[in-house]
Formats: sequence, C-alpha cells, structure tokens
Amino acid sequence: MFQLSLFVKCQNKDEALEILQELINKINTHITSYNLVSNEPYWKIDDWFEITCNIETSNVLDIEKAESILEKISNKWSWNKGRFTARSTANNADTVFYNDKVQFFTCWFEDLD
Repeated sequence: MFQLSLFVKCQNKDEALEILQELINKINTHITSYNLVSNEPYWKIDDWFEITCNIETSNVLDIEKAESILEKISNKWSWNKGRFTARSTANNADTVFYNDKVQFFTCWFEDLD
C-alpha cells in the first residue's frame, strides 16, 4: 500500500477527480484498489486542489517496482534518505507529469522490501 497526494491547478473538485482518474488509469495494471481520502482546495494557493488517496497494489513493492509505478506519473522523483517517501515537483527543470495541471506529488510507501 502507498499513499499518494497530488496538488493540481484546477477550478473545482470534479476537475480534480478527473485528473486523479487519469492517474489511476495510468497505473491500473499495478493496483488492486484505491480509496479517496480527501479532495480539498489547497489552503496555500488559490485555484489548486490537494487530492490524497490510499492505493493498494497487486504485489508487495520493492524500490524497483515503486519506481516503475512512479515513472508513469512523472519523469523526475526525489527520494528521502530512508527511501520510503518520494516527491516530484513542477519547480524542477524538465519535470514532466502525466497531466500538465499537476504541480506537485508526494508518495509515502508503507512497506517497501
């Protein structure tokens, strides 16, 4: 299982959910289910939404499998020292997301082998 939070530049919750569904479609071969935790306006920046969901995977993940999922979402990720969280931001040069309305991602992995 991992938790994914994405920050998107959009007008409303419905548009944010469409962007999330596009993400789920990109990684659907790796997951068994997902649960939407929140979909709220981002308090720091107008016209941004923060969407958080828990994602169950079909297999136990190791770093290589986690990275194969993440590369479908963004081409650039930074891992923390313990390698259990990763983030990607549009502020980094040449970062390409699956959708140009995405501005930032964070992922937290529960159990990486």
